[in-house]
Amino acid sequence: FLIATNINEVGVSFFDFFSFGHIAMGIGLFLFSYIFIYYFLKKVNLKTSLSYSFIFSIVGEIVWELIENILFLKWGLKFGGRRDSIFNLSTDLIFVGAGAYLMLLLRIKFKTNKEIAKYCLFGLFIFLIFILFYFVSRYLTLK
Repeated sequence: FLIATNINEVGVSFFDFFSFGHIAMGIGLFLFSYIFIYYFLKKVNLKTSLSYSFIFSIVGEIVWELIENILFLKWGLKFGGRRDSIFNLSTDLIFVGAGAYLMLLLRIKFKTNKEIAKYCLFGLFIFLIFILFYFVSRYLTLK
């Protein structure tokens, strides 16, 4: 399925309501790691900190998918009670990467270190927009 329109298609489709959550996850992981690197590892240059933040976002998504599809499934906490399809796992990774890449591009747009606060606030705003999209699309799918 291309787009999940009902509960049985969630986790096996290219795009489901969790896709918005994965974009938000990419944004959040990138922002979190970038802020950590910026404030605690000040000797790291911009290019390196952006690279590390992007890598952290991708690794964080891989760890999340392992937890979700192994532990949550085992504990009965997995949505739908079934593993995600390989197709869905791949697109989840792409969506996290897209969210992280968006934040990488935005950091390049906010060029000076004086604009870090603006960058973080803008990133938080985008994160919240995707969380809102997640809840709206979840409601529409499960309705």
